[in-house]
Amino acid sequence: MDLKREPLVVSGAAVALAQAVLTAVVLMGWWNITAEQAAAWTGVIALAGTFAVVAFTRGKVTPTADPKDADGERLWRITDVDDIDY
Repeated sequence: MDLKREPLVVSGAAVALAQAVLTAVVLMGWWNITAEQAAAWTGVIALAGTFAVVAFTRGKVTPTADPKDADGERLWRITDVDDIDY
């Protein structure tokens, strides 16, 4: 898998890793917080992670409504071309 072509996978995995680390740290007793505090921190990580995923990957994916290449040229579908000889 080419990670540069999958920005959402990388960002989503980073958020999941952060939540897993928080859970492990709390369960191992390395950070003594209440269940409510752990839930709050998990929510903060989820919210911040969602913001980061959207903010940092939005420009790296191709929109399906009007796809363009790196130079801003429209990408053509085979159905857009009428003069193809079969």
